[in-house]
Amino acid sequence: MPYLAINALGWPLSSCLAASTGFIVGGFAARGSGWLLAALEREWNPDEQVSVEASSAARHSILRSASGDRNESFWIAPGLSDTSAVRILVALLAVIVVFRFHISWHGLAAFSFCVSLIALGVMDVRARVLPDLFTLPLLAAGIGISATSAGFTGIGDSAIGAATAYLLLSLVNRMMRRRAGVDPIGHGDLKLLAAIAAWIGSVSALSVLLLAAMTATGVALIRNRDDPVHIRPLTFGPFLCAFAIFAVLALPVLH
Repeated sequence: MPYLAINALGWPLSSCLAASTGFIVGGFAARGSGWLLAALEREWNPDEQVSVEASSAARHSILRSASGDRNESFWIAPGLSDTSAVRILVALLAVIVVFRFHISWHGLAAFSFCVSLIALGVMDVRARVLPDLFTLPLLAAGIGISATSAGFTGIGDSAIGAATAYLLLSLVNRMMRRRAGVDPIGHGDLKLLAAIAAWIGSVSALSVLLLAAMTATGVALIRNRDDPVHIRPLTFGPFLCAFAIFAVLALPVLH
């Protein structure tokens, strides 16, 4: 069944329905990412109380880094402006998905994957962490969806691509660690790339990696051009998520 019956409503009504649904789902994605980060904070630091209530006066909470010794603090702010931005982004994404795939099982799969990537990108920006609670189920879902007619690649390419992507980026990380003395790529990024490969295949995932790496390098050079000695770290996850979303929307649909 390539299309659902709701396509008979026509493009304008379908677009309005998609935008409304995306706006609601985007709110859950933004709020949910903040709640998950706070839950991880409570698990890592049980003696500290973390609140992410929407009515909180401060609307901020501190989250310890998930990497290293976890003694570096980062600010997360699940406030109105942050949530609204994600809602608008997801609403726009929903309209693009309907235009690209119509209201179909392919569209539902693409929308779910892209919303998950947006949530992961938000968490990485807020707290520099990509939780296994998100990346590993996303990887498993990619392999599972590839075994159905709604997938964007075959089951073989999905499984092999995920393993290849993880091992390739792990090798690059190990080589760079020997030279720099630290892990330049987080383990969350490795699992995120494997999940992306599970959804879109090895070739597309490699393209995502190359484009994300080049863009992140350019942004890092611009950010640190005034003070090349004290380099400010840059999260890599959002670049992977952004180009993976672009890849999903550009991929041909398998029939």
